Amino acid sequence: MNLSSFLIRIIFLSLPGVVASTIYRKLRGKTVLKDWEDVIEMGLFALLSYLFYALAIGAIHGDLSGAPSVLNAFYDEKISITWREILPASGVGVILAFAASFLYTHKIVNRLGRSLRVTRRFGDEDVWTYFNNVPDLYWVIVRDHKLDLAYYGWIQVYSDSDKERELLLRDVKVYNNSTSEFRYEASAMYLCRDRYSLTLEVPETRVE
Repeated sequence: MNLSSFLIRIIFLSLPGVVASTIYRKLRGKTVLKDWEDVIEMGLFALLSYLFYALAIGAIHGDLSGAPSVLNAFYDEKISITWREILPASGVGVILAFAASFLYTHKIVNRLGRSLRVTRRFGDEDVWTYFNNVPDLYWVIVRDHKLDLAYYGWIQVYSDSDKERELLLRDVKVYNNSTSEFRYEASAMYLCRDRYSLTLEVPETRVE
């Protein structure tokens, strides 16, 4: 098998992993990964997609010997690549992406680790993302130290941790931060500041 044909086979066979990894990143949000970590992530999704697809087909037929053999095509050029296996495996990859996103969002691995007392980490992201993912977190006070203003509202959208601090607030009441003097109201407000210009607080009771 020459190099070009080998690369073409790898590209086609990796489609379930590419599809799953793309959807997973969209659901999870952006994180900074090295190139080799991206490749490993796609490869794992591809292998798991084919594996679960093979197990499903084997369970349907009651015989795992009749399961798809598309994985053998990675190293055996005599085995033809069929879309009848790649496309269903890509569908399995979509399901795996949603499952992986659920595990990531709810920090299942970290919760299990903390319950076993093998880690104290809450997750892989920074505290900005952790704070905005706290369940039942609705009304917050955002103190804008740059403009000496305080915004009271609820966060609809927040930026990824590797960017500037962006917030989309709804039902906002604006106050002077140093004097607490009421300024005005807005149905929606977009904020964009550097990492050190905003402070987020959770009031004990809702401000009327």
